[in-house]
Parts: sequence; C-alpha cells; structure tokens
Amino acid sequence: MTDSAAAPVDVVQQFLRWYAPRADKLNQLPLVPAAYSEDSTDVYAVDFKAADSYLTTLRGSGYVSTAYVATRRAGFQQWADTLRLHPQYDGPPPGFDHDPIIFSQDSDELLELLRATPRLLRQTADSAQVVLPQQNYAQTPRTGLAFDLSRHDMRWQIDKIRPVFAD
Repeated sequence: MTDSAAAPVDVVQQFLRWYAPRADKLNQLPLVPAAYSEDSTDVYAVDFKAADSYLTTLRGSGYVSTAYVATRRAGFQQWADTLRLHPQYDGPPPGFDHDPIIFSQDSDELLELLRATPRLLRQTADSAQVVLPQQNYAQTPRTGLAFDLSRHDMRWQIDKIRPVFAD
C-alpha cells in the first residue's frame, strides 16, 4: 500500500517496485482469450471479467487513482468496440501486444526503469508530473515514461502513464 507521506517521485518508484513482481502474471491474464486459442475460427473479443481482474489488482496497489482505472477501462472498451467492428481471428490483438504500464514488449525494460532516477517536472498542491528517463533504443524513439499524479486524501496517486518520445 502507498505511503501517505510519499512524494510524487517516491510514489512512482514504489509503484514500479510493486508492479515488477506482478507484471508477468498481470500480462498473462487472458484479456483476449481467442488470441491464445488454436482454433482460428474464434473471433477476438475482450474478456471484461479478466480486464476487471487486471484493473482491480492495479487499484488494490493503492498507487493508481480511480481516474487511472476509469481511463484504462475505457481503453479496453474502445479495443472491444474496434474488435467488434473489425473482427480478428489471428495474430496479436492490437492494443494488447505490449505491457501497458511500461509500453513495451520487452520485460527487461522494466528492470531498466527500476534502476532509473525519476525527475519531478512540475508540482502544485494537488498535481505533479514525474518523468522516468530511459535509454533510447534503436527500435523506438521513446526516451522514458511520464507519470501524471494527483493528491487524493493526502496521498499521491497515478492518474496517467504515457510514453515520452524524443523531439
């Protein structure tokens, strides 16, 4: 659970330390069960029971806000709508082909992020932005992750995580 006195930078580090041992299990939840099926006639659809389990686990960490969870759930709904409009039967389902916390398919990047030093970009009484820099890989122009946080009941929680790209 989150330390109520933790600063935004500390919350980002604590969240990633909380997430690291759970990442594989969370990313193996069958969010699109047909993607794991041998039957190529199974149409892809989002399993909202698995999605809710994923979101409940994240919310239970104490590090993410209800706004984060609502945005992620809306994202699952958007991908579900897309899959309904454009049926897919094979290959990786778009939107579910990477770790949505670190925006990568390479789990080793999580270890790199754990070693990185977060920088506080801005902070007001109730909001903050923290950037976690990372090496620029040849396959991606991403240079880190940005975390938007807000204060809830005297503690900081993550509202949004997004990749940062080189200019």
